[in-house]
Amino acid sequence: MNMHHGQSIHGFRIESVSDLPEFRGRGISARHEATGLELFHLHNDDPENLFSFVFKTPPKDNSGVAHIVEHAVLAGSRRFPIKDPFLVLLKGSLNTFLNAMTYPDKTVYPGASTVPRDYYNLMTVYGDAVFFPLLRREIFLQEGVRLQPSEDGLELSGVVFNEMQGNYSSFESLVGEWSYRGLFPDSSYGYDSGGEPQAIRELSYEEFCRYHADYYHPSNCRIFLYGNIPTEEQLAFLQEQFLSSFDSPRQVDASISMEPDWDAPRTLTVNAPAGSGDEGGGENGASVLVSWRLRNVDDPEYLLAWEVLAEILLGNPGSPLYKALMDSRLGEDLSPSCGLDSELRDLVFSAGLRGMDPDRRESLEDTIFGLLKNLAAEGIPGEFREAALARIDFRHREIRGGVPFGLRLMGRALRGWLHGHRPETTMRYEEVIQSLKTRLQREPDYFSRLIREELLENTNRVVVTIRPDDQYYLHNEEDEKEWLSRKVSELGGEGVRKVTEEYRLMTSFQETPDSAEELAKVPCVSIEDLPREVKRYSLEDHLLNGRAGMVPVSLHETFCNGVVYLDLAIDVSGLEQDEYLLLPYFSKYLCNTGYPGVSYDRVATLLARHSGGFYSFLEASDRIDAPDDPALYLYFRIKALEAELPRTLEIISRLLNNGILDDRQRLKEELLELRNDMRSAVVSSGHSFASLRASRGFSGVLSLEELWRGIEQFLYINALSSDFDDSWKKLSRRMSALRKKLLTRERMLLNITADTGLLERIEPAVTEFFTAFPSGEKKKKRPLADALPVPRYQALLIPTTVNYAALAFPSSRLGDREHPYEDLLAHILKVESLWEKIRMQGGAYGAFASVNATEGVFAMASYRDPHTFRTFQAFRDSLAELKEGTDPLLLEKAVISVAGRELRPLAPGEEGMLAFRRRLYSISDDERQKKREIILSAGSEDIRRAAERLMSALDAHAKAVLVTSREGWKESAEIIPELASDYLNLPV
Repeated sequence: MNMHHGQSIHGFRIESVSDLPEFRGRGISARHEATGLELFHLHNDDPENLFSFVFKTPPKDNSGVAHIVEHAVLAGSRRFPIKDPFLVLLKGSLNTFLNAMTYPDKTVYPGASTVPRDYYNLMTVYGDAVFFPLLRREIFLQEGVRLQPSEDGLELSGVVFNEMQGNYSSFESLVGEWSYRGLFPDSSYGYDSGGEPQAIRELSYEEFCRYHADYYHPSNCRIFLYGNIPTEEQLAFLQEQFLSSFDSPRQVDASISMEPDWDAPRTLTVNAPAGSGDEGGGENGASVLVSWRLRNVDDPEYLLAWEVLAEILLGNPGSPLYKALMDSRLGEDLSPSCGLDSELRDLVFSAGLRGMDPDRRESLEDTIFGLLKNLAAEGIPGEFREAALARIDFRHREIRGGVPFGLRLMGRALRGWLHGHRPETTMRYEEVIQSLKTRLQREPDYFSRLIREELLENTNRVVVTIRPDDQYYLHNEEDEKEWLSRKVSELGGEGVRKVTEEYRLMTSFQETPDSAEELAKVPCVSIEDLPREVKRYSLEDHLLNGRAGMVPVSLHETFCNGVVYLDLAIDVSGLEQDEYLLLPYFSKYLCNTGYPGVSYDRVATLLARHSGGFYSFLEASDRIDAPDDPALYLYFRIKALEAELPRTLEIISRLLNNGILDDRQRLKEELLELRNDMRSAVVSSGHSFASLRASRGFSGVLSLEELWRGIEQFLYINALSSDFDDSWKKLSRRMSALRKKLLTRERMLLNITADTGLLERIEPAVTEFFTAFPSGEKKKKRPLADALPVPRYQALLIPTTVNYAALAFPSSRLGDREHPYEDLLAHILKVESLWEKIRMQGGAYGAFASVNATEGVFAMASYRDPHTFRTFQAFRDSLAELKEGTDPLLLEKAVISVAGRELRPLAPGEEGMLAFRRRLYSISDDERQKKREIILSAGSEDIRRAAERLMSALDAHAKAVLVTSREGWKESAEIIPELASDYLNLPV
């Protein structure tokens, strides 16, 4: 239908229709006539359609009520009065994205699918959830916060409460939080929309219900649509399904209280959990940041100018502010919270260091302001400006993966739309970048002026010091005990009995199955909606003429919008264990050093100017057709526009072949950054470390993965950094020897993903790049060491208020007849028993099950979990239940979900890399098709037998790892005696 301004259609009035050629479509803005709800549809030919219900939800306190409402609305609604429609939907959907997120000023409910029927199913459940939720008291207690009986009387629990307990156990999370909150003490942004545990416990059910009533009305809703489903069709659906129930607008006060301008800069000191590592806590473990509050985010040229300026100042190790901070030696490395934050109404820019003495705060300020004054006075060198513009331009041009493109555009649209501007205003890029470039021609010192006016002369700034406090947990624990003691006194005997009865009613609600009739109301696609064939990505072999002989290349041709992806895969088999341990650091360092005659900071600037990115990663996998000959590769991924590829490859060739490996300061900086990143990850992602450590005993490959990215790597890097001053020369020599051994043509493979017909034009640059590497010995055949024996139970001790539990045991591999059934079983566990026992009933934030197809290992894990032994028991009980049989409807939904995983569209770079890795690991399309056919024909008996097999493996071979606090370990060791001796104190 050809829509036009002023047209009324299905209860909406069309307010504007505009062409958006850079998104290959047009933007249609509409307003619901009865309620004032605003809608925007970016209609184009993309089959991955996306919707999002968006509500403006500024916090008024730290209770996290917006966050709890986000969880609760998806747990039962008018049309779907079951315990968890979201979970039921998830069990049988072909969605490519489905989630809900609470931001500091908004809550969004996005869903995406490439299947129109599925798309409308998602919209049906989400729309009913946000507008007509039941908000049962039991759900508030489950998802938010509750008092429940314990051995000591009463204790606090709840999914959001435990999630935020985990968040406030992470030093880096608190740094990120206060880097912006410190600028807004008298604004809505001064509160934590996720909730502070001490405030969450004070929230009442009545306040929770009132919050939804106040903010979740169509008058306070924006709906963002993206994709190829016709606008008229979607307007009719929204009106019929939801909006026809509302006949008038409501005055909703969702205004964001803004921070008044300050007369002078301020300082703020916040205590955070101290680490147990020698360097991570104490006086050298602080993070100090200078944060500025800038102007509103809704001016697109101003926002883009700041994106470019942030890239100029901090975008890479060669950036002037980045380099000045590191050269100051005041801290160990840049704080991860450095950079530009555009999620708030006002832009925030932050710069600072972690791992520093907080008493040297003024020296940090002097360093930052000294550099800024110099740039304001002398101007920004042209190469920095050009490099930043090129990198920002590349980011906007590249077709990126990870999340749906529509979701990225929604984020850009909301920057202005949320605050009264048209959605297109902050979505557009092409005309804005041209406008900025025109301004820079007219006003060459524009960035210098921004530095002077927005940073140097801006009194709206705060110096935030986050100090590690080794009494942090003790103080919080004492505070909670005192609060509980007061609560028990306030409640009295009768009140405590009421709390106990309320908890009993909640658990009864959780344990009572939903009726088949109510479950059937949740819409679901059918197996017939699934494609019968797996997606296949072509990979062609080519031989290019190089000056040192023929150069073999794998090629995947697809539309890349002018971007070329080149993957250099280096076979790292045949190394010693100490060399494998060194590889993660070696590969990271090699991407971030200099080469003779060109310093590391200059190289970083050159790469920013000419490339779209250069990074490395390691991956090991058994080959499906040859498990005794595993594929062990170090990958270097290079991205560049076609015109810039020759220069990019020239720089990287020099870097890899001749990169300086004896720069003491660079060696130390990269080592400390890696160590600090791993320390932070252990605390925030303990489930990943626990799962890998539990799995390492079943596979030589997984033992190697543990050396590369697990606890063994963390301990190795920590020891290396502690001993650095005495051993750095030896480290340098080992790196040189490793480069000589690995970076030879005989170990290398090339993979290219590019636009169709491009190979011939880039052939000279590619062959020159490859033949610049030396010839060397063919790799020595050395079998990978067998998996080492590991204890049945092991505890990893960190400072934390929540736990992470993992259990692993042998399973089938891809190619085995049993593997597809075990994959289905893992999905059923994740969305059924584990969700109910560990998340709903146990209060953990997450519970997972997965099967490693190439290594034959089954794993279960929990995330931000208040329990320890109880969770291990839940793992076993959940699997045991499946031995008794599986509901056919549940199995059908699992088939739909598992078989539908690959419907998610991949970005061009993802396609080429996936096809290449599948070849290296001998994962053929025929084998994938065979697995798909088995999944599509799976029956309940197949799942029951799979559960029996896995149960036997669990009982005979399972390994368990628990990431917990010292107190949690002691309590668990009373139940699991092996934990008393099998534990590690991690230096985090």
